[in-house]
Parts: sequence; C-alpha cells; structure tokens
Amino acid sequence: MIGQRERPAAPNEIWMQRVFDAPRDLVYRMWTEPDRVEWWWGLTQTLTRLAAGTGDRLMNIRDDIPTIVMVREFAAPRELVFKAHIDPEMMREWWAPYRLSNESVELDGQPGGTWLVMQRSGDVRHRFSGEYKEVVPPERIVSTFVWGGEPDLVAQVTTTFEDLGNGRTRLTSTTTLPSVAARNAWMEHGAIGGGLQVYERLESLLSRQTRSTWAR
Repeated sequence: MIGQRERPAAPNEIWMQRVFDAPRDLVYRMWTEPDRVEWWWGLTQTLTRLAAGTGDRLMNIRDDIPTIVMVREFAAPRELVFKAHIDPEMMREWWAPYRLSNESVELDGQPGGTWLVMQRSGDVRHRFSGEYKEVVPPERIVSTFVWGGEPDLVAQVTTTFEDLGNGRTRLTSTTTLPSVAARNAWMEHGAIGGGLQVYERLESLLSRQTRSTWAR
C-alpha cells in the first residue's frame, strides 16, 4: 500500500510503505538473508511475495536443533493436499523450485516404498530419492530424503496435514538433518527459497484442481 507522510515525495523519489503481519526480525531476515531474498525479490509483485513469505509461509529455525520447519495453509481440502504428495502426476507439476523442471517422478507411497525424482536445470541433472517410513492417509507422511550430490547425507521429512474446516488445510513440514552444521549448509544452498517456491507451485496446482472440481 502507499502510505502517508508529512512531506510529499520529491520528483525523483518513489516512496512506499507496507505493514506486514510478521515480527520485525523475520521481515529483516527476509531482506538480509540471500536465500530468502532470492525467493521474493524481483521486477514484479515483490512486496506481495515478501508479505506471503512472512505470513502464512512460516519458517521455524532454531540454532540448537538441526531442523527446518515450514508451515503453510492451503485453500484446499486435506485429502487433496495429501494426494498431491503421493500422486506422481501431481508431484511432477509442483515438486521443484522455479529454476528446475521435473523429468520424472516415481514413487510407491506406502511404508517401505521408495520415491525417486529426477530434475533438470539446463544440461545439469539432479537426483532426489528416499524411503517412506510412515504413510497415514490423509494425516501424515514420514520419509527419508537424499540428494544425489550428497548420497551419504540422509534427512528425514515429516509432513502433517491438519483439517482446518471450510475446505482449508494446514501443512507442517519438518526436515531433520544429522547436525546443525548440515542443516545450515542446506540453507546456504537454497533450502528455504526452494521450499517456498515448491509450496507456491503447490498452491497454484491446488487452486486449479479445486476450480476444476467446482466447475463440474
């Protein structure tokens, strides 16, 4: 929004004011941490994306625990949000940051089953894989996560799906790394920005799916 101040802007100034529903330290980190700036800064919709990144896309990162916790609310029923995580055709549409594209998604969405995603950026290919430890439709998924570039580093991802009523779902994703140092290295390589981007893609997919359902 454009705010008000005592003196008008000079001819060579563009003055904008925005109130964010977020703590000051989180807004500051969104401006100063490269991984977060990469996600929201751009030529268009920058403040809108910043508001999104500090609003319902909440991130909880503690210095003493090797986890990354992301919380996101979707205007879609829990069963559909859950399905988007175990249906390979749906995952292929959203499970990648903007700079990458999915070549293939293979999964066996049951305890003991495995998943494999191959992504490409130009001539570079990336392999992501893991094993499902728990699958409780439509409430909870626990799986391991391995990036092909670091095959010995195994993370565990726990995703829960909370029915908020009125066709809304709260998703909580907790990624646990072997150490705080490993978690911090992930963040330096874009884990936060990538997570924000994939959930933005998921939101777009769910919006299309729900509109299609209502149109029938």
